Amino acid sequence: MKKDEIMVRFATTTQATTQATTQATTQATTQAIILTEIEEKIVAEIIKYPQITQVKLAEIIGQTRENIKFHMNEMKKKGVIKRVGTSQKGSWIVVEDNVEK
Repeated sequence: MKKDEIMVRFATTTQATTQATTQATTQATTQAIILTEIEEKIVAEIIKYPQITQVKLAEIIGQTRENIKFHMNEMKKKGVIKRVGTSQKGSWIVVEDNVEK
């Protein structure tokens, strides 16, 4: 009798774990990434000119370079943009799957 009880408890635990994992995965993949106004401007400029520097972005958008750097780091963490190549000769890529249009 105890053997059956253990098996039932195990099956229930597995089902709950699987359901929780599925829900978390679904929520993570369907959740839209919200961009600030500054981040939207940065993305627009990167699309136009992928080799753009943070200094040039700051000039165009009218923000400090430190503020541009902060927002770009946040977007990298969110998976919105990524850097390809070296810091001197590389370019920026907008990860299309993560940006709502």
